[in-house]
Amino acid sequence: MGSGEMGIEITTNWEVGNPIVIKGFHHVEFENKGIVLEYVPESIISYNFLSSLSRLPDEEKNHSVLRFVLMPEGDHTTILLTISNFPTEAIYHHLNFYWNVTLAMLSRQYLSDH
Repeated sequence: MGSGEMGIEITTNWEVGNPIVIKGFHHVEFENKGIVLEYVPESIISYNFLSSLSRLPDEEKNHSVLRFVLMPEGDHTTILLTISNFPTEAIYHHLNFYWNVTLAMLSRQYLSDH
């Protein structure tokens, strides 16, 4: 989740219903706070979150939901990312851009390592 310069720090125990906090720096410091919704080791991670950058009230309707599903396929793994609940159009565009770039970087990194 982000380049090394972003200094991403994730704090959670991955138990469903418990908090997840993601802190980092991307032009400014940010803190995403949410709840773990689903966790199946080596298979599924889902959580909701509200970014401090959004400046929206901490209400359920303002939390976006990310769900990652890992699908082993022979000698590689496909990541299926579903993002839902975009409280604003700006958040939609930011998450769409950020995760398209991040997933492409993960893929390039994996391919260069193998």
